[in-house]
Amino acid sequence: MADVYKAIHPVKYFNDFISQSIRPDGRKFSELRDIKLSINCANTADASAVAKIGNTTVVCGIQLELAKPKAEEPEIGYVITNVEIPPLCSPKCRPGPPSDQAQVTNNIVSDMIINSKCIDLNDLCIVPDKLAWVLHCDLVCLDNDGSIIDACIIALLASLKSLSDSARVRVCGVPRSVSRAAAVKPRTSVPATRSGYPTVCTPRRHTVSAPRERSRSFHTPIPIAI
Repeated sequence: MADVYKAIHPVKYFNDFISQSIRPDGRKFSELRDIKLSINCANTADASAVAKIGNTTVVCGIQLELAKPKAEEPEIGYVITNVEIPPLCSPKCRPGPPSDQAQVTNNIVSDMIINSKCIDLNDLCIVPDKLAWVLHCDLVCLDNDGSIIDACIIALLASLKSLSDSARVRVCGVPRSVSRAAAVKPRTSVPATRSGYPTVCTPRRHTVSAPRERSRSFHTPIPIAI
């Protein structure tokens, strides 16, 4: 019955809860969603984690590779993120190419990880201009009930922290002139995350509108390094 009422009168539905200073799920305005975290849950990945914030669930898997650095940036490695928001996670998602939400979410997550410098890309370089680590970070949303960026960051950071020195490595694109054994000897372990970790808070403003007008709301992720 509540779902029908929400679909027919969405503005009144939310205003009823706002007038009582509670959220539709029973939380107070100052209460956070419950956070659950599971580490190393995927055996096919070098590192993995599942983060759940309320009903929103994101699984992250990291695969390691060794490759030649870019010619224009010969002394840094790569951290490549890929966020998928498939139709199964929300009725609002449609089959087809990646949605705008998925692309924007991926850009935000990538910018936060790189700009926060929780992993220094220079530390991912093993032999300048010859060999560097590549971290492929794939994130898939299983249930999108809001705060998806928060869940992606938590899952990704947990996966990065769980990377072990004995992780499986696939060597690709290594020049024949470089001895693979000698190349990986100086720094065989993946650099651990540093002391500063990015976190994200997603506030939302609700504007009570006049009758027959749709309410307006927006949400803006705010990256904070702590």
